[in-house]
Order: sequence, then structure tokens, then C-alpha cells
Amino acid sequence: MSGDLPVLDIPSDHPRPPVQTYSGGRAVATLSKDLTSALYALSKREGATLFMMLLAAFKVLLHRYSANEDIIIGSPIANRAQSETEDLIGFFLNNLALRTSVPGDSTFREVLSRVRHTALDAYANQDVPFERLIEELKPERDLSRTSIFQVYFNLFSFSDQIDLPDGESINFVDAWLQSEENLSKFDLTLYAGAGDKTIKLAFVYNTDLFAPERMILMLDQFQHLLSQIVARPDETISRLSLVTPSAQKYLPDPSAPIGSNGNQAITSLFSAQAKQQPNALALSDPNERWTYDELERRSNQLANYLRGNGIRKDDVVAIYAHRSAPLVLAILGVLKAGAAFTILDPAHPAARLIDCLRIASPRGWIQIEAAGALPLALDEFVEKLACRSHLSLKRGRNTENDPLAGCSTNNPNIEIDADDLAYIAFTSGSTGQPKGVMGRHGPLPLFTSWAREKFNLNESDRFCMLSGLAHDPLHRDIFTPLQLGGAICIPDPNDLEAPERLRAWLKRQAITIANLTPAMSQLLTDGCGIDEQIESLRYSFFVGDVLTRRDVARLKQLAPSISCVNLYGSTETQRAVGHFLVDDSYDSSGKEILPLGKGIHDVQLLVLNKSQELCGIGEIGEIYFRTPHLAKGYLADEKLTRERFIANPFTNDPADRLYRTGDLGRYLPNGDVEYAGRADRQIKIRGFRIEPAEIEAVLTKHPGVREAVVIAHQNDRDCLLAAYIVCAQPEITASTLRDWLTEKLPAYMIPSSIMMIEALPLTSNGKLDRRALPAPEHSETANEFAWPLSATEEALALIWKGVLGLEHIDIHDNFFELGGHSLLAVRLFALLEKRFNKRLPLATLFQAPTIAKLAKTIEDDASKRSASLAPIQPCGTRPPFFCIHAVGGNVLEYYDLARHLGNDQPFYGLQSRGLNDSHQPHERIEDMAAHYVKEIRELQSDGPYFIGGRSLGGIIAYETARQLKEQGQEVALLVLLDSYPVGHQKLSNADGLTVRERRAIRRIQTHLSNLRQLPTSAKLNYLLSKSRYAPKRITGTLWRGVYRSCVKLGVALPRSLRSVEQFNWLAAHQFVPRLYDGPVTLFWASGDLRAKFDMIEGWRKLAPGELEVHEIPGTHLDIIKAPNVEEVAKKLSACLKIAQTLYQNRER
Repeated sequence: MSGDLPVLDIPSDHPRPPVQTYSGGRAVATLSKDLTSALYALSKREGATLFMMLLAAFKVLLHRYSANEDIIIGSPIANRAQSETEDLIGFFLNNLALRTSVPGDSTFREVLSRVRHTALDAYANQDVPFERLIEELKPERDLSRTSIFQVYFNLFSFSDQIDLPDGESINFVDAWLQSEENLSKFDLTLYAGAGDKTIKLAFVYNTDLFAPERMILMLDQFQHLLSQIVARPDETISRLSLVTPSAQKYLPDPSAPIGSNGNQAITSLFSAQAKQQPNALALSDPNERWTYDELERRSNQLANYLRGNGIRKDDVVAIYAHRSAPLVLAILGVLKAGAAFTILDPAHPAARLIDCLRIASPRGWIQIEAAGALPLALDEFVEKLACRSHLSLKRGRNTENDPLAGCSTNNPNIEIDADDLAYIAFTSGSTGQPKGVMGRHGPLPLFTSWAREKFNLNESDRFCMLSGLAHDPLHRDIFTPLQLGGAICIPDPNDLEAPERLRAWLKRQAITIANLTPAMSQLLTDGCGIDEQIESLRYSFFVGDVLTRRDVARLKQLAPSISCVNLYGSTETQRAVGHFLVDDSYDSSGKEILPLGKGIHDVQLLVLNKSQELCGIGEIGEIYFRTPHLAKGYLADEKLTRERFIANPFTNDPADRLYRTGDLGRYLPNGDVEYAGRADRQIKIRGFRIEPAEIEAVLTKHPGVREAVVIAHQNDRDCLLAAYIVCAQPEITASTLRDWLTEKLPAYMIPSSIMMIEALPLTSNGKLDRRALPAPEHSETANEFAWPLSATEEALALIWKGVLGLEHIDIHDNFFELGGHSLLAVRLFALLEKRFNKRLPLATLFQAPTIAKLAKTIEDDASKRSASLAPIQPCGTRPPFFCIHAVGGNVLEYYDLARHLGNDQPFYGLQSRGLNDSHQPHERIEDMAAHYVKEIRELQSDGPYFIGGRSLGGIIAYETARQLKEQGQEVALLVLLDSYPVGHQKLSNADGLTVRERRAIRRIQTHLSNLRQLPTSAKLNYLLSKSRYAPKRITGTLWRGVYRSCVKLGVALPRSLRSVEQFNWLAAHQFVPRLYDGPVTLFWASGDLRAKFDMIEGWRKLAPGELEVHEIPGTHLDIIKAPNVEEVAKKLSACLKIAQTLYQNRER
């Protein structure tokens, strides 16, 4: 009994109650005379008792159900071994804890031998009271189950019939089995009544854990197992089947022929839709709207361009892109050229993308300009690639200097076979390098054909593209609507950053179909109000992580008409291959985690044990996919391909392959598959597959790390990563290693906790003991943990734990250093408002980033203050930099920029008045600027001032600087971070026309010229394509009309116009700027080339003095996000130093 005591967790039908209950149920069976006789005979041959025989068989059954190889079962003993107690009347019963090793590769004869020795040893020590055992072992107490053992076995031995004095006879075993006892002291007890000719069995079970049908089935399996044991005692126990004859109709037959539906290429199916409904909307994003005909013609042009530049079948074309319309165009063009695509996500570190390129060896390169400039290291690597084609795709169609303009719009009609390479998708690999999965053309359309029939998906559906670029669900986002004739809708990245914006976008776009991960669903439903319900949503397809009842219930509150489908698949299957529809008929009393379901057409979900035998219902095993539509394998890794893609052991067909997922599962009584964890170390976090070994490999490359271990740990909300480091250098810190990982791995692979330990714990045989690793810690700010002291701190700590997913938080820990970010901040402050009935500005988090400071802020009733000034980084010796909010009104987005500028540069944000709902927002840019001038001068009474802002913040900073100069103050630096010169169009030129009027005339002339050159048949399409902007312009005009009318009449504004953001938009629209005579420094995002001319021309008009322009990689929305923020900070720091030096020299 030494070492950790195993807990026997039999898969249950209901969640385990937190405190053990004793409600009991009973399932009974009688073994046949032949089986009874055979069991007695085998026991005799093996020198064992019937007790030992049945106990060994019971342990085999429990091993197959739980996968435990160390099993303890309790059993009673009379404890009358001493002669003095033989004739005494009284209760001497004792409990034995019978612990046996049950390896899956053992034969039954070997298991029986171990059980026999264990039982004999226990009999020899039966006089040791069970209570003494508990005192010595001191097991960890768990109120939900019994200590030491959770399963019990008791054997009665009686004659079949006993004659009574009155001439009647009775069978005591039958009488007991038929009694109405309804008590279960353990999770499960096996009672066996051994008669002369038959053995009668009963499972007494806890009805709060197990359903009656489950126990009847398990008892049937036990009889089936016993029949095989007596026939083949030398068989490996994993080869003894638990598939009973009655269960076969619910389970797949892995030897049966399997269909192979469809062989049409996805490109042909899309082209057919384009021909059938050319004017239907195919695709839209914040900047583009494409009809099927337009997308067909443009993708044909791209395909012909690639073919003309030497791209051929099975060549790989790398696409560097963000989620956008040009990405869809690029994918279609590559496929039509007969080539394969691989997508590079700009959000991933350059080192990771270089690894992918090195493996893929692309022959073509497509870069979406709006995705931003390449990081330097990636740019240099791409230049060295042996690519036949380099292409940069701009937004829009038929733009100036368009490289595709001269290419044919006819489909190249390349013959595509089902087995041709379609794409390479990268997943996490255990060697430290990503794995490249080679996807084939054949499987791409198959999900849609099944889903159309199953869920009535059709051309009227509108699909949102929310999946990550590295995810195979992206293929569903793209190919399903294009195959059906539906529309793909792509949100603005800004809409993904706040739940309320995403909900508003889904509602505005009338989205009907959404592919979501559970994590995305949780974000979407956070803080949802009854007035935000989305009636249009018909189906949500979940994938990527375990789906819970809570996820579904929350989504149904947001979308009452929605049906939720849990999909199951992997990158190696190219599509979802399993499904479970969560409908009203599903038992609501079951477990929280929902099943994976059954295979779709042409797919079997096989649960196989270690001997690759089909598992019986309830038995745990590894999940395999059987389908003719698997991926080719792993690029340049034949060994791994052979390990994961195996020949079907149930057939002799070499083309009949299985993919072993590494997921553990079990069949439910109806044949659905239930997820039961991982067989290897691979884990999923927010839908991303992660190999901890890959993170460990990157960590150990750091010179300061000797050893590293990464594990997953679960909190109440999420699955998180924790890293344990044995240092090679004493000065190494968690922050240093986090920065190291950030340069090389995607954000989802960065551990939330990094702990330094002296040595890795080992087991007695020298293996790493992961269970002995300390609980993850997240506090790095204090030598001694500081617990909450006040009721406010207690309440805050509880909220922070829930939002950040941490078990313990020091009241002096910084929110951002614990992994907090702007999305979590939004969630945090929504909960704070509910708990304390105060709506604090988000910028409060800069002033009070710890529980202790935030508690003081709340207790001081800081929410009543109207100050807009937010000290993001108040310390330092240099003059402060004041940075004004963008259109959203808050300044959280400046946190990273302030951090990268260094500890010596004070950084203050200026947020909109009205964010905390206690003050009316400003309605004019001039009023905002006047308010901020007052705030700035209260902190710094005299210049020189250093001022800036991103987007709209730059416009307000411009007016703030102008008013400061009007007051006789010096503005040493005015920085505009990708700010469009709003209002410059209203200024008149020498000819008396405003810029806006001249541009309108020029636009009309251009359209008339284009129409004259088009054939009559194409003119209507041209006008329809240009009308796509009309709804937005009309909406804007109506908003402005409603706003002006309400102001004029003194009527309260509608709710949709009362937000700070709407006030800021309206203020910007009516702003008429005045000239500024000081120097201006403009940072513009190179990913938005279309805006470059207007931006620079406009600022030169407004600030006729010196205009200094800096080009920054990225787009308008990510210019101050990683990795672009580093470049902004570097250049801004240089500008600040130069401006400070110039001013100091002038003063001298």
C-alpha cells in the first residue's frame, strides 16, 4: 500500500455530487450452469478459489473501463483466524484493501496469479483493523467518495436450496438478490452468490452516478468477459472483447466496406455557383464586397498569373495574409492554378513563420498588402526563397498598376484529382518544429455536401469568418458558403476585440451560420443583454475544444433560434468527421461535457484499445478515424506519417487507413463517442493543438535554461500552460523567458505561469514525476504572498481569479503582468460594475493595476471624478508624453507602447469624458481639446508639450496643440499615429471648390469614363458593384440627421447614438480644422497604401510647416500592436529625444 493510492474513477452517467450520497440501485444476472462449472474448473486448475477468480475478472473489467493499471478493491473478511474467536458470538468483520497491478499486456492467468498472491497476503494480515490502515496511510480525504477504495466485492457461498422445518425450501441468494435494499455504500459493489450449480451476480450501484441501463450493460459485459476467460485464459486481457452481441448494432463495424462519396474539386463547385448566380454576394469585409462573378473572374486572373509565372501542380504557394477578402481570392486563385496554399499568419512571430517556410519550400509567394510589411528577418528569408512568383495583392479590383490587370479572366481549367495536394496546414510538433499536414483536394467539399442534407444549409445563409488562420475550420468558413452559394462575411478586426461590438456586427450582418470555438463563444456571450439577442443565427458549429452545456445554454440566450452542433475532427482529417447535435431531446441531467457524437457519412469513429481491438460500450480506448478522405500525411516526415496513419487491422486493404488521434474516448450506450482526455501529452487550448515538448524545446535553447517542463493545468474557466524551469544561470527571470518565447512562438503557446525550481522531481525509477510538480504560481511581485485584507479586496480577488483563471492572486500583482489584456479588462470592468454598482473608466486599470490599488479606488468613490488624464506610466525623468484616445474613447491600447518606450519616459493617456456614464460626452472636437488642455496644464502648467494620438486621437491632438499655441504655450512635438486628416476636404481651394467637391467631381468623371468603355451587358454589373457603399453612406447621413434634430428639439438621443464612440464619430464628421503653424510628425501604416496619398496631402494642407513622415509596418488597426508596436516605440522614442534636445538647445 506504499506510494500514491490510485482513485478508481469509473465513467459515470451523472456528475459526481460534491458530497458522497448512498442512493442505491441493483442489476442482477445468473450465470449458466456451463459457465459456472467452467469457472470452478479453471479456479481449481490454477490453485485459486472462486473468490480469487471472480475478483481477478472484475479487476480486468474495471481496468478496461478506467484504463487504471493499479486497482484497489475492498472486500470483507470474517476475521476469525484466531482459535479464541471461532466459537464466540459477535461481529468480527474486517475490510481488506486488495491492491493489484493490472497491466493491459498481461494474460488473464497472470492477473489471476497476482490477485491470488495479494489475497493470500491480505488473509495473513486480516487482523489489522481497516481503521488502523487509514491512520497509517493518511489518505487525502475527498468528501465525494470513500477513502482507499471506491469499489467493493463480496462473495456469498450457499447451497442452492435449503430445506426448512415446515417442509418448505428457500434459496437465500435469490431472496437476497430480490430484496428491496436501496443503499449503496460505494460507487459500485459486486455481489456474487455461489451456489452448487449456478453463480448469481448483482451490481449494487450509486444511482446518483450511474443509470440503470449502464449497469445492466456492464453486467452483461462481465458475463461476456467470463465466457472468454474460461475459454482463453492465456489470452492478453486487452484482446478479450467487451463488445456484447446486444451492443453490436450500436457500434461501427471496422471490417465493413465504407463508402467514398464525391470526387468534384471545390474550385469547380464554386465556378458552378458563379455561373448559376453571378450577381449574388459571395464575399464582404470592411473594405470589399464581391459578387460571385467578380470573385470568379478575379480568381481566374490570379490563377493565370501564377501559371504564367511557372507555378504548376503540387507546387506550394505561401500566402501572407490576415482575415480579409483578398485572402479568399488568393486561396481560390492558387487552387485553380493546380497548386497548394499554405497560410502565414502575421500575428505569429517571424521565427515561427520561417520554420514553416523552411518545411514547405514554397515556389510562389503572395502577400496581401493590407496585412502589413514583413518583419525584417522574415523579409530577408523570403528574398532567399527559390520562388518563381512573387505577388503583392492590393485591396479592390482593377487598381492602378494591378499586376493581374492583363491576365485572362477565363478559368484555366486545370484538371484536379482527388489525391492532388491542396494545402499545407501547420500544427504544433513535439520536436520543437511545427508539423506540416498535407491536405488533399478530395476531402474539401465533403463536409458541405453532408451538412447541406443534414441541416438544410443553402444559398440564403450568411457565414461569418471568425476562425483562426492556422485552423482547418477556416476551410469551412470559406469553402462551405462558396459551395452552397451563400455569403462570406468578414468582420473588422476591431469588432473582434469587444463582445458587444462582435454581437452588434453579427446582428447587423444578419449572420445565420457561425463556426465557433468554445472560447470564442464564451467571449461572444460575455455580458450579453436581452436587447442584444441575435435572431438570425440558425446554426453554430463548435470545434477545437470540449463543449459544455454551459457554453450551449449561454449561446442560446444570445440566439434563441440557434441549434448547436459539436463537431469533431483534426487537421489530419481536413474537415469535421464527427458530430453531435445538441437538441431538446438530449438528457439534461447528464454530465457537463457534451459528447463527440458519431461519424458523418463515409466516416467511422473507432475506439480501440491498446491491442487495437474495438472497445465495448463504456470501455476507454484511443479514438481512430476511419475514412477514405484523410490527409496525405506529414510533409517530409515519413516516420511520423507511418505512426499516425496506419493500415486498418480489421481489413486486408492497404488503401483502408486509420488516423490515430491521440484522444481517449469511450462509446456511450447509444453508440455516441464521449471524450476522455489525451493518450499523449498533446493538449488543446482555445482550439489550438499544442505539443508541450515544442515549448520545452524552445525554452531549453535559451542559455539560461538547463531543463524545462511544460504542463497543462485546469482552472475553473480555462486550460492553461505552466512552465517549470531549472536554471543554468541564477539571474534568469520569468519575464526574460516570456520575452524569449514571445519572439519564437504564437501567443497561445506562451505559458501563463513560469516557475523556477531547483530540480525536476523524479519517480523512484528516475522518470519525471509530473504529479509532484508544485502548483503553478503567478505572483512575481512580492517575496511573501499578500492576501486580501478588506471586504472590497476579497470581492475583487474573487473577480480577478475568475477573469484571469488563476487560483491565487497577490493583492499587489499587476493585472497586465498576470496575462491580462484589453479583452479581459472589458470583462473585468463589466463584472465590477455588477458587483459594486459603479462604472469605472477602463483607464482606471492604469492608475490602479493591482487589487490593493483598485480596492482603494473603489472605496474612495473614484468613479465620481471626471478626470480624463490616465497615468499609464507616470514615472521617469523625461518630459511627459500625452497621448489622446482613438474613437472608442479609452486608452488601454497604449499600454504596450508606453511599456516599450521605457521606464524613464512618463506616459499619460487622455480618455473621453463620459466613459463612466457620469458625464455627458463632448459633442465637438474643439470642446474635447479645450477639456484636455485644461487637464494637461493641471499636471504640467507650462510647455514644452509633447502630444500625440492614434487615429481620431491624432485629430484631437492636432486641435489640442493648436489651442495650446493660441495660449502662448510651446508644443515641441505633435505626433499623429495613422490619423486621417478629417475635415481637410471642407477647406476651399483657390478655385473656390472644397477638396470634397473636387473629389466628387473627379469620381463622377471616372465612373462615366469607365462606363463608356464597358459593353452594355457589363454596365449593370459595374453600377451594382459601386452601389455597395450606398447603405453605409445612407446610414451615416440618417444618423447625422437624427442627431441634429434631437439637439435642435432638445429631445433625448436614441440609445444607439448615446455611446461615447458615436459622439466621437459625429464630432469628427462635423469638425472643420484650422491651420496649425507648428511641425507635425506623422506615422502611417504601410499596410493601408490606399490612404497614403490623401493622408499626406491632407496634413500638408492643414500644417503647411514641417511634416515629418515615418512608415510603420501593419494596418490602421494594428499599428500599435505587437510586433509593430516595437517599431513605433523605437521611432517615437527617437523623435521625443530629438525634440527634447532641440528645445533644450534653443533655451540655452
